[in-house]
Amino acid sequence: MISLPILERLRVDGYGLYPGQDKNHRLDIELKPGLTLILGANGLGKTTLINLMFRLLTGPFDLSVRSGAPLGTASLQATALSSDKRQELAQRVRDRAKSASGALTFALGRSKITVTRLLRNLQILELMIDGIKIEPASEAIYSDHICKEAGVYAFGDFLLLLRQLVFFFEDRRALVWDSHAQTQILRALLLDPEKAKKWSELERAALSLDSDLRNTQSVMNRRERIIDDTSQKMANASSVRVEIEGEEEIQQADIKRQESLGERAAELDSSISRYRLDLLRAEHAADEAQRNVERAQLSVIERAFPSIDQNMRYIFAQLVSDGLCRACGQLSQAAVERMQRNLTEKRCAVCDLPLPGGNVVSAGELTTKRIEITREEAEKARQQLRSAQRIYHETTEDYNAVQKELAQLSDAIQQRSRTLKSLTSQLPPEEAAQRETRQAVEALKTNVESLRAQLAVAQKAYSEFVEAQKQRIHAIAEDLKVAFNEYAKGFLLEKVTLTWTPALRRMGQFSSNPLIEFPAFGVDIAGGDFQEPVRRDGPEQVSESQREFIDLAFRMALIKVVATDQAGTLVIDAPESSLDAVFVKRAASVLGHFALATNSNRLIVASNILSGDLLPEMICKSSTGNCQPQIVDLFDLGVPTAAIRQFQDEYKEVRDQLHQKISASNKT
Repeated sequence: MISLPILERLRVDGYGLYPGQDKNHRLDIELKPGLTLILGANGLGKTTLINLMFRLLTGPFDLSVRSGAPLGTASLQATALSSDKRQELAQRVRDRAKSASGALTFALGRSKITVTRLLRNLQILELMIDGIKIEPASEAIYSDHICKEAGVYAFGDFLLLLRQLVFFFEDRRALVWDSHAQTQILRALLLDPEKAKKWSELERAALSLDSDLRNTQSVMNRRERIIDDTSQKMANASSVRVEIEGEEEIQQADIKRQESLGERAAELDSSISRYRLDLLRAEHAADEAQRNVERAQLSVIERAFPSIDQNMRYIFAQLVSDGLCRACGQLSQAAVERMQRNLTEKRCAVCDLPLPGGNVVSAGELTTKRIEITREEAEKARQQLRSAQRIYHETTEDYNAVQKELAQLSDAIQQRSRTLKSLTSQLPPEEAAQRETRQAVEALKTNVESLRAQLAVAQKAYSEFVEAQKQRIHAIAEDLKVAFNEYAKGFLLEKVTLTWTPALRRMGQFSSNPLIEFPAFGVDIAGGDFQEPVRRDGPEQVSESQREFIDLAFRMALIKVVATDQAGTLVIDAPESSLDAVFVKRAASVLGHFALATNSNRLIVASNILSGDLLPEMICKSSTGNCQPQIVDLFDLGVPTAAIRQFQDEYKEVRDQLHQKISASNKT
């Protein structure tokens, strides 16, 4: 359920338009349950007093809805008022409300709130919530608390309820005939805040995409027309265009080749790093294997020549190992063979003399299994090293070749870009622009297709969500019909019926957008040649008095059905403006019925002083033993106008007659 504000007290201090009973510029009105009649004449400030109550509730915010524009959630965001709008109340008085303030006390949900504002700019001055003064007071704290207690997700929805249900302004929408406004009112009233929020978010997302698509498509269409117009003028274009197309074809191929080579260079660079590591490992393994061979051979030399020093052993070992003479640094296979022979014949490797017994190692010992194994391992290591070197060098050569080609391509592409720029400058100006426009159109076409796909998804999500929530709203249809019929038959003699009539319409402006069925009600009315009720699709199909009171009945019914405890405040400005004199008593009876419907209802009516029966009848119908209407008489509380001063006696006579009628009505 939704909670609507129950206005309880209004205090106005220092505002020049209302000097008050004691002429101390203080107006203090207790807005009791039932009827409060604000009585006055043109210029006494009736409408200003109602606007003042409205602005105390809204502060410096309102809805930015264009007159006559469909009502959607995108237009229901609370928007800061302009400086002029904030000063409307100040502009009504001579001192521009320099020190004037207004305070409004009202119940909302489980809270009682008193908000005090400066009337010169609507700035919040003090905020009391449940008797506790909030410091520092701010619009954010106020609006957050309002939304929480009202049961709406955003302050804009609260403003919507004030404008469409609580205050019956002259510039109001004909709610019962405005399906767009109905949709938003029913959304705010009947959905919990989270669902109402999601509804708004989905709708705004779809509308935003619809707008983006329309704008993008409009730009694209405009540029396509430019292309068509320019193409017609360029039927005999220069041969430069052919050359440009040829160069561009080559350029695109080179750019593609450049991209491919760039990827290849990255791969080769990674491989080179890996092969360099493999090469280092192979070099280390080959060195280690060779050292193993030398150690094995040195061991044999040590056994063959135990009496020679270490240096000679090293020289012999190296000679056996690689045939290199360490004395002269030359390769000498003859020396190796001589050493092999001397060892076989048991002679000294240096002097060729026979060796002493016991100091001989046979030639076979030089080819022992150990030496052979180390030599085989050394050979394998050298093979692996040669393989690693080959792979590394081949990869490095490939990389260098790729880098060389990339450098050549880069130079060619840059040179060709300069050539294309030079050729393009030779084209007629419109052709150069044409090329740029065509490229822009292609980009716009891609964007349009993307937006169209996104819009379809958003429209589908919104449509499905609305369909799911429609059943929740439809649940109150019967109760709303009963309440509406109760109020409407009091206003009118014709048979009037409220019917559940979902409205089919598209969200957005594209004809391809899907039709969505929105929750809404319609009105059937009998009359004239129609014995049974027939659909009246617009306010122009009924009389002015019917239009006003059917719409008022719809608002009363909504308050009764959806508001917490069926209670609310209804503020009406000048109800006499379109009232058929014959139906004065009926209208007064219905208004009185609303005023007394609950112990909390407030009916606040601002009216000019009238000579007819409306005001006496309304006061009479709003009176019970426990609830008596009160009259706020601006003739006593306001600043007299020139007309009132000039025709003081005539106004006094009409006022006296009115009070006599009120007294007579109360007695009956």
